Amino acid sequence: MQYIISGEELIGVRPLIEQTPCKEYDAENDYALYDDTCSFIKIHPGQFAVLFPQDLHKPGIKVNSSTKVKKVVMKIRY
Repeated sequence: MQYIISGEELIGVRPLIEQTPCKEYDAENDYALYDDTCSFIKIHPGQFAVLFPQDLHKPGIKVNSSTKVKKVVMKIRY
């Protein structure tokens, strides 16, 4: 879950279905890389996005380069 406190952010999202990674999973840093083809959602202050393990996501894309984005990221075990 990613909750935006201030600023705005775009998050690229696409399903992890038959995708081949460009960079294999890095357990120490908890990420893998895939190609850039995705849909984007804009998250405003007070909004949140729930992303599941089967969702590829590309967070951290600033809408306005002069505005600082402050957010909370939580990993929820299920």
